Amino acid sequence: MTLLVTLLLVLTSTILVWHLTKLKKFVILHLLLLLASPWLLTLLIARPRLKESPAVQPRFLQISENFSLLTSAEFLFSSGDKRFLYGTRDHGVFLLSFLPLMALGTYHSLVVKKSSFKLALWWLLGGLTVGGVGSNVAGLPTSLWFLPALSVLATIGTQKSLNLLGAKNTTPVTKRLIILNFFWLGYESIRLYQVIIFHQPFILK
Repeated sequence: MTLLVTLLLVLTSTILVWHLTKLKKFVILHLLLLLASPWLLTLLIARPRLKESPAVQPRFLQISENFSLLTSAEFLFSSGDKRFLYGTRDHGVFLLSFLPLMALGTYHSLVVKKSSFKLALWWLLGGLTVGGVGSNVAGLPTSLWFLPALSVLATIGTQKSLNLLGAKNTTPVTKRLIILNFFWLGYESIRLYQVIIFHQPFILK
């Protein structure tokens, strides 16, 4: 079940990237970014149970807890879902270096005239609403409603970063910041795999 859901999320987000860019290289880029995403590696390796437990507190309290967790920087970029098998407990659901890419992708999607670029934003808002209102437990399974949309925005942001690097009118400071973030992304990706391979966070010790 978990593997099927994972494949569906990867396929859907990849189709959206293809629809937006029509370029194979950005589809490959999207898949590479997914392989550097803690949330996807958790699903592929640990395969946590996605079926939710029954509600144990009043609905309005659960909704408040859901939105509080799902929109927190700690959950997204620092510690993620701290339950065993639901995260590495050493990373958020995304690496912190994804944040500038998501911000740039979100900005581009808001200002570009093509309405198709709004699809990722609508997916993000709709998924966050469904997960926040409809889930009984705040955590990784709840966030799967919108995490692929953030991955798509990160891919768009990476595409625009590469375009800025190649543009003659981009300032040297901007180019240096983009290069620095790519090096940071590389470092965080290596560290992520080092934690998974050597520290084995998905094995009960």
